Amino acid sequence: MFHRSVLYRPFFIMNYVVYHIQVDGEVSKDLLAHQLGELNILGLEEFELGIKVYLESGVDLQIDLEGVLKRENLAFERKEVPEQNWNQLWESNFQPVFIDGRIQVRASFHAPKPEFQFDILIDPKMSFGTGHHETTQMMMQSMLELDFNQKEAFDFGAGTGILSVLAEKMGAKKIVAIDNDDWCMRSIEENITLNACSAIEYYKSDSPEIGKTYDIILANINKNVLIEHAQRLSNLTQLNGFLILSGLLSSDYEEIASVYANYWSKVLAKKSINNWISITYTNKITR
Repeated sequence: MFHRSVLYRPFFIMNYVVYHIQVDGEVSKDLLAHQLGELNILGLEEFELGIKVYLESGVDLQIDLEGVLKRENLAFERKEVPEQNWNQLWESNFQPVFIDGRIQVRASFHAPKPEFQFDILIDPKMSFGTGHHETTQMMMQSMLELDFNQKEAFDFGAGTGILSVLAEKMGAKKIVAIDNDDWCMRSIEENITLNACSAIEYYKSDSPEIGKTYDIILANINKNVLIEHAQRLSNLTQLNGFLILSGLLSSDYEEIASVYANYWSKVLAKKSINNWISITYTNKITR
């Protein structure tokens, strides 16, 4: 049975509300999940016959969520769930991720596999950024196709810091990571320590700082943010640099491509998994 969960923020122990939404078809579920991911929800689970969305009990966000569901004419059920240690339950089902025979992403309670070139430790407090989601997998696959040795990288919307950790393990001499979420800042700090990283700088921000340029830009966010910051991301990239984008659905491609064509002349690679895509750009356009 198909099942995927994405935990955007740690639940710990709290009362929460779950919405069980009826929606058929993988494309429809991806489109809805994409919309819901832009709300301040705790997390979601996808099943064969629908999606479950989790919200903190008593928040006004329920009104926004129900507005989206009614606009899309989707049937749903709402239920209050008593408190439980959600993280503990989720961690008990956490499995390692293996990418292209070269990367293993595991929690500290998993045994390492020495046959993998890159071993990344991410303790599972947020599943979006542990390598389980298609967009994270494609970002890492795309990174494997580039040379990070002695390069400087910028990680925009770093989440758990998984891409920054991989960049350092691939030889980057400096990585700057930003995110606008306090939980992400704590997660990045923990994962830097877990992986004994020394080349990663991180700070809380929702906008890349102008004035410095990097060899490689990593941006796994969503379509609206990527469109808003298209010129800024280009300005951050050196002339011979690379930009890897994801957090995008296949249906986003034409709009993203039309915007980024103003700043980049070549799509080096495009990947797709389950209606999600990533794009690697090179040949920055100067004006």
